[in-house]
Amino acid sequence: MRLRRAMALKKIMTLNGGSNQMRLKNFSVGKVLLMPELKDDQIHLLDVEAADLFFKTEHYYGATLEEIERQIDKLDEVLGL
Repeated sequence: MRLRRAMALKKIMTLNGGSNQMRLKNFSVGKVLLMPELKDDQIHLLDVEAADLFFKTEHYYGATLEEIERQIDKLDEVLGL
């Protein structure tokens, strides 16, 4: 079920302009998202993007901490620390 949700998320992102358009800064009250019609007999390709979405939704806490640490390292480099 979780993998199916990750596949649905990938299709939702594709229909709505990709991951760059699906950033929080692009959302506003009343924004309408296109939603795919997913049927049980459809075949879906599991690719890198879908696997990444699955990982991030399954391990969001660890993935978030990893991203925060990566951004702090970048900030340290810029500040010369």
